Amino acid sequence: MKLSAAAAARALTRSAHRSLIAAAPSAGPRRATFFSVARMSTPVPPALNPATEPLPWGDARTDPLQYLRNDDKTLNDYLAAENNAAEAYYKRNRGLLKPFRRDLESFLRVEKIAPSVPDLVDGWQYWNETTHEGIQYWRRHSDAQPTRSYGAASDRELVLDTSVIPGSIKKLGLSPSHGLIGYLVEQPGAEFGTLHFRRLHAPCDSAEFDVVPVGATAALNGLRAFSFEFVSDSIIVYTVCNDQLRPDRVFVGDWRQPANTHTLLLEDDLGFIDLGKTKDKRFVTININTLESSEVHVYPVDGSAATPILVSELEDGVQYFVDHHGDQFFILTNADGAQDFKLVTAPTATPGRAHWSDFHVPAPGDKIEDVDLFAEHVVLYMKRQGESVVEVIDTTATDAEEAAARQMPAVHQVPLPKGGAAVPGINLDYHADTFRMTIQHPFAYDAIVDYNMKSRRVLPRRLQPVPVSAFNAANYDVTRIWVTSRDESARIPVTLLHRRGMELNGSNPVSLRAYGAYGLCIDPTLRLDVLSLVKRGWIVAIAHVRGGSEMGRAWYSDGKLVNKRNSFYDVIDVAEHLCTIGMSRPELMTATGFSAGGLTIAAAAMYRPDLFRALVLHSPFVDVLGSMMDESLPLTQGEFAEWGNPLASKAYYDLMSDYSPYDQVLRHLAATNHQPEPDSEPTTTTTSTLTRLPSLLVTAGKRDQRTPVWQTAKFVALYRHLAESIARKHSSSTCEDVVFSINDDGSHFGDVDAGQVGRVEEMAREVTFLNRQVEDNWRFGGQGPADQGFVGRLISKL
Repeated sequence: MKLSAAAAARALTRSAHRSLIAAAPSAGPRRATFFSVARMSTPVPPALNPATEPLPWGDARTDPLQYLRNDDKTLNDYLAAENNAAEAYYKRNRGLLKPFRRDLESFLRVEKIAPSVPDLVDGWQYWNETTHEGIQYWRRHSDAQPTRSYGAASDRELVLDTSVIPGSIKKLGLSPSHGLIGYLVEQPGAEFGTLHFRRLHAPCDSAEFDVVPVGATAALNGLRAFSFEFVSDSIIVYTVCNDQLRPDRVFVGDWRQPANTHTLLLEDDLGFIDLGKTKDKRFVTININTLESSEVHVYPVDGSAATPILVSELEDGVQYFVDHHGDQFFILTNADGAQDFKLVTAPTATPGRAHWSDFHVPAPGDKIEDVDLFAEHVVLYMKRQGESVVEVIDTTATDAEEAAARQMPAVHQVPLPKGGAAVPGINLDYHADTFRMTIQHPFAYDAIVDYNMKSRRVLPRRLQPVPVSAFNAANYDVTRIWVTSRDESARIPVTLLHRRGMELNGSNPVSLRAYGAYGLCIDPTLRLDVLSLVKRGWIVAIAHVRGGSEMGRAWYSDGKLVNKRNSFYDVIDVAEHLCTIGMSRPELMTATGFSAGGLTIAAAAMYRPDLFRALVLHSPFVDVLGSMMDESLPLTQGEFAEWGNPLASKAYYDLMSDYSPYDQVLRHLAATNHQPEPDSEPTTTTTSTLTRLPSLLVTAGKRDQRTPVWQTAKFVALYRHLAESIARKHSSSTCEDVVFSINDDGSHFGDVDAGQVGRVEEMAREVTFLNRQVEDNWRFGGQGPADQGFVGRLISKL
């Protein structure tokens, strides 16, 4: 198990981190069927029907489109009209769409797909292979002689073929004997799944399994299962979700028996429960997390304790994550004022807070994000000034004198390439001297490398270059700039992806991207749509705004709760700075956000609609106030620590009302429809002078349970009402395009069953929309002469 605060935050929140590569290399595309195309006029948004909701302090809130939540006919008719209009838009722009689609496909057409790299686990080698139908998981015993394709039919075994499984695989787990594999299958849009088990070709820990044929499957039905861990081949620990889709109960039992025979181990009425297993496989960890605090229980797999053992009681504001090493627990925590986390140890028999001892306290400015334990080493994954850093601690060097005698420091840093970010590998071999990590880079497919912690050498294991004929990475660069915030209290890091030798004459189109929530860090990793834009002269600017934690925990705190507006102000300040220094101008400034990042972008743009030419919002969280006032929604109660509770505090109500994109549009609409007296002053400068809105591309899924489609529909419909109102007032077009695409099978993370072709099509449409918005002010170009071997040179520098 790895100790990761970031993983806990992603599980707890409405974050939408889609596949950053978005598609794997392929020998060629396949055809897909999309919505039927029908040319239609602009959709008529649902009528405004003001309804008031009383507030605890005597006021009332008016929401003219809240009725869409319960009026299925009106909602579905409107969504169908928007989908038809979106298809008509792309049909009109097929002259752009087709070449962009071909361009994206060209990034995937590699001459040779690099083979998968097996992971060694208990004497078995596991790997996966991607086919047109889906992912296949394979294995062979490490004693078998590998072939060029990682095992011929005689010495390799098909562990699981996802193409024959109806649904999406959320989690895989191997039994201790490797005689069984468990897997959790989710249906589209669900946040939970059904547990399945498959017999593999290996002896199990009980003779009862000998009669079960290899390949036989079974399911534990009737549960809203969220996670699971094997205790033995027959006993599992698993979590179950409540009606609000929060995993709140932990059970243990024989998976071959009905669920009603299993034992309840633990229940929690507030936290989000997830499971893990310590690296030495001695304990199942039961992790109870909120956005601010955590509590961990450990369950011995040897049966030495009938109930889970509490590590340390829940303490407000204290987070900790547990692993086990030798005769002690290793605990990653922010206790004792270590806001950027430190690593402590505690004896196995007495793991409580009173027995914690500091093992490693990072230097000021370093934030520990993840920890991986080995028998003789500890690996730290950190952020330093927003950059990815990996350090290795040699636990066999007991003191400084011993380290000096060996002429090697007890702590050393692993070399990483410029612009690269390191992601931990699986690394299940506790006794290994080598660990695996993935190096991500915005201009290259993920590179898998091994690092020997004793010899301190990097060994590339899998390098898959983007075809040079499609994208010559040598012609592009990754640059870090810093922007001073408006109150001069912060320097905002911005990662720029751009053509080398770009001119600062205000003529570069910009795709500004930001997230800024839940303390999540956004690293610049490969996205095919980004390659397409940069190739044509765009600058892709990733603003690491407050609300993330790229600059440490304080960076997160400065962008949440009462400080939430800092996230939006940072986006505005970055956009203004890029225009001030001559990189771009408002006519060429676009912005993109996913989920809570959609809130960040939309809120900034509604504060300053004059600063942006177009917005792209995927599964956006745009009805913040309405969501946080409705405790029946799945995430609301658990997210009061992120946004505040508007029904318990008028101050938070007023704050959310000010920045929530839906409420901002509502305010703009009211001001636009208001007819002031001839001598009266305008209510606000921004609203009274509003004559144009950014173009808008929004995507949503009908099965989204985190940002429901009716909330997104409210925002788009109100945006159309505002555009029409401004047009009537000024007798001119105020918004070039509004495109709203809804996927009937899509969840918060898109349509997971769409496959590579579907993801490429979605990206091609987005790139088409963006280029269409700026084409009147700019014309794109191509790329320079080819240069070979970018990925190899990148890794060789290590």
